[in-house]
Amino acid sequence: MEENNNQNQNENLNNNSAVEQKPVVEPVVNQNTTTNPVGNNPTSTNPNPYQTAPKATNKNTGLIVVIIILILIIIGGGVYGFITINDLNKKIEEKDEQLSSKTASDALGSLMDVFNKDDDKDNDDDDKDDDSDKLKNVISKNDDKDKDDNDDKDDAVSQSSGDAKTSTKEAPLSLGEWGLAAKYVSKNLSKDYEGKSYTDVPVRVTKVTRGSEAETKVKEWFNNQSFYKYQDPKEGTEWAVVDYEVDLSKVSFDEGTIGTSTEVSSAVKGLDGLGVKYNGYSYILSTTNTSSKDYVKKPGVYKCQFIVTLPKGCTEYLVVLGNSHNGAESYFRCEK
Repeated sequence: MEENNNQNQNENLNNNSAVEQKPVVEPVVNQNTTTNPVGNNPTSTNPNPYQTAPKATNKNTGLIVVIIILILIIIGGGVYGFITINDLNKKIEEKDEQLSSKTASDALGSLMDVFNKDDDKDNDDDDKDDDSDKLKNVISKNDDKDKDDNDDKDDAVSQSSGDAKTSTKEAPLSLGEWGLAAKYVSKNLSKDYEGKSYTDVPVRVTKVTRGSEAETKVKEWFNNQSFYKYQDPKEGTEWAVVDYEVDLSKVSFDEGTIGTSTEVSSAVKGLDGLGVKYNGYSYILSTTNTSSKDYVKKPGVYKCQFIVTLPKGCTEYLVVLGNSHNGAESYFRCEK
């Protein structure tokens, strides 16, 4: 039995020697201790010494990468912001320059406008002065005309009030003397003429124009007519222009009246009241009224005119104004 025990011990020793001769693989032991989920022993180690522990460097590397990316983003954002701010500042500076240039341009334009307005104002003032002078001249001329008309009117009224004379072919009036002539009127002019067609008004011959001057006036009148055509007078005769005045100072004009024409009937006759006789010839003459066709609507002395052809050199004729069949008529011996 003792031999058996010795034998066993030898076998055990041999086995131990065999074991000791095998290379021992040292497990990689994690320096960090891990808790034992079963025994909760803080000093216990991994029960499997051959299992490799997970490396913590992977987590650290990922964290570093994230941090680096954030830093790059921050740096990139800063660079972009810096560039953007610079661009914005440049744009602001350009805008300021544009505004400054525009302001200067506007200021210059405004200054030019001021000068232009001043020039325009000066021109307007000059134009106003010219217009004022023209207006003064027109007013002055009108005043002179009104004065002349009033003088003529006063003179006409003065003479027609009692100085108008009756006349006959044997005792004609002279140039400038007032006579009486029948003038057409109607109830449309005034209710005073209800049932009447004529009233007697003062008239006088003021001028007789002959020769080339008369021909020029006659041509001017015909040039302004639509229904008349100028014709040269017959051989041995010439145009004459007779100016006369009609005093309507005592004619009644109702308010709102249509008015009346100014002319009266006119004729040129021989000294015997018949045809004009000259150098053995007898001339039956007709007159053409060249007075204004406009109706007048208030009392006054109005200028009238007619034209006629007379034998050249003849002065033995009478101008007749009015019509004895309708009222008064006057004879005027204008040339002697």
